[in-house]
Amino acid sequence: MMISDEFGRDPAVQMMRRVFKGMEKVQERLIESSGLSPFDERLREVRESVLLVFEQAWAERAGQSVSLTENDYAQVYEACFLKILEQKVCAK
Repeated sequence: MMISDEFGRDPAVQMMRRVFKGMEKVQERLIESSGLSPFDERLREVRESVLLVFEQAWAERAGQSVSLTENDYAQVYEACFLKILEQKVCAK
């Protein structure tokens, strides 16, 4: 019996999947360009901190009724990731 994925057909869900995919690509690119191993233990703390900062930035923009494009989300995530990477890894 096939179960239909109605949830996955929702345009908002599809957009969020693209946003998250864009964030993953940004993360991969930044880690690679930093010279760090993707398995570096410090990246766990970086990722957790980036998530918090990104969620705050996202909430601020939502509170200001600012509409972000999929590309905007990736740019905000990239800025957050670079900031935290510098603080947690490069500063040590």
